[in-house]
Amino acid sequence: MRKSVETNGSRWRTRLCPAGGGRWIVTLAAVAGLAALEGCTPATQPSDRPNAAQAVPLGPEAWRTVLNAAQAGESVKQYMIKLDVQSQQGSLRSSYAAYGAVNRPDRLSIDILNQGTDLYFYQQGQSAYFRQDGHWSPTPAIADVDAYQSYVRTIQQAMAHAAPLGKLPRVYVNDEYCDVYRTTMSGQDLWPGGVTAGDAALVWPVNPGQMGAVQMTFYIGERTHVLRRVDAQSVGTVREIGTVQVDASTVFFDLDAPVARITLPKDLVRQLENVN
Repeated sequence: MRKSVETNGSRWRTRLCPAGGGRWIVTLAAVAGLAALEGCTPATQPSDRPNAAQAVPLGPEAWRTVLNAAQAGESVKQYMIKLDVQSQQGSLRSSYAAYGAVNRPDRLSIDILNQGTDLYFYQQGQSAYFRQDGHWSPTPAIADVDAYQSYVRTIQQAMAHAAPLGKLPRVYVNDEYCDVYRTTMSGQDLWPGGVTAGDAALVWPVNPGQMGAVQMTFYIGERTHVLRRVDAQSVGTVREIGTVQVDASTVFFDLDAPVARITLPKDLVRQLENVN
């Protein structure tokens, strides 16, 4: 199996190319697991999943709250992110995870685990490298490293199509309680340009036109008023392989925290010094 990294515009993705010529596209962007909590933590951790049965329909003006939270994320100078993706086709299941940091305006450090294959990506300015099996190789730099900007565009598309919005009971995400909002709309409406437009490649390994309805859940921090997590679920039919279910979760954490500061990998420095 040939393995390569592909970056293009605002898309962050890795590509695994089987010998048979098919390709499997997955993403390289965002969500996070357990950060060190600041201040007091509840003695018993609340559930991080909202109760869908308690959803309250909202008017279209409520979308402004969700958009403001995503735009507030664009002002964060550095943050940690983690992305978890689970997909299923019949009895076949696959998983993908990415964990790392983003430093504005153009620095990125991401560790990717895809079906047991580990890959590390580092970018500083217009210089970018990926490490696999202990060796660094140059790769094209990503034009836009900020995952928040993709969600701003997604929310704006939902607003433009007057997508219904509901509010769910609050939940605890990492270090604060979050207000929870949920919408459902077609993948084609969310990403009308398809994967080639860039945004869909952040979350989905299939073309938006093949998704059917997409349910998206937005978690907004009650203290920070910043978008802290996004969940997305879709079931669609891909002509070549049948029904595919995709569940993705993105979490933003350690906002503007020192731990999110990216430094130049020492083994990359050593390799470049030896080459020169």
